[in-house]
Amino acid sequence: MIDIHSHILPGLDDGAPDLKTALKMAGLAVKDGITTIIATPHCHDTIHNCRKEEIIAACKRFNRELVNRDVPLAILPGAEIHLTPELLDAFCRDELLTLNNSGSVILLELPQRFIAEAVVRVIKELKEKGVQTIIAHPERNLTVQGRPGVVIELTFSGAMLQITAGSLTGKFGRPVMVLTEKIVRMTDVHFLASDSHSPRKRPPVMTKAVKKLSSMIGRERTDEIVFENPKSLLSIIPIASAAYGS
Repeated sequence: MIDIHSHILPGLDDGAPDLKTALKMAGLAVKDGITTIIATPHCHDTIHNCRKEEIIAACKRFNRELVNRDVPLAILPGAEIHLTPELLDAFCRDELLTLNNSGSVILLELPQRFIAEAVVRVIKELKEKGVQTIIAHPERNLTVQGRPGVVIELTFSGAMLQITAGSLTGKFGRPVMVLTEKIVRMTDVHFLASDSHSPRKRPPVMTKAVKKLSSMIGRERTDEIVFENPKSLLSIIPIASAAYGS
């Protein structure tokens, strides 16, 4: 499996605080069947603003550690970018890290309260610049929780949706789980990711959620979300693990 949303890089944000913790997370990911993780530290939120260069450098260091310890896991650079009024200007200045530094796919975290029309405008403007938007964990957003149908507006505008494995299995409580199930049934969900932050509370595991997803929507559709779409994503953003591990 390919995990497109993870806070595994040590010491950058509210994810793994140190190398020891990051290595524990890597071991859990491998055990769960994950072969590739796109590391996505927080960027442009009110607490963390990881810079493009430091994320890429951290990926290089962590990949070296994994190789030296014979851990069969590839880490690619990315960021979970919080939507702010300055986002488009920052993108044009090449300050934002797209997934695998490709320039073509952005993982976007929405403010807890947002106006749909404003978000749709950003999605469309990014699309005009050749950038595909993936909305991170819409099921945990307060606006979506109050008006679930807004996700249809976002996908209709061209965005893709990434739900969190733990949301589907009850890690964030029953209301979030029920909403996640509703989103899965009422519109296209494109990716399942761990959004992992730690080895215990929010681990990098997806297998349990994959089984539930399969029971809900069938094996074929689940395979699209869990396997085919991430593979297609990495065909758009070619894996450069050698570069990031050197």
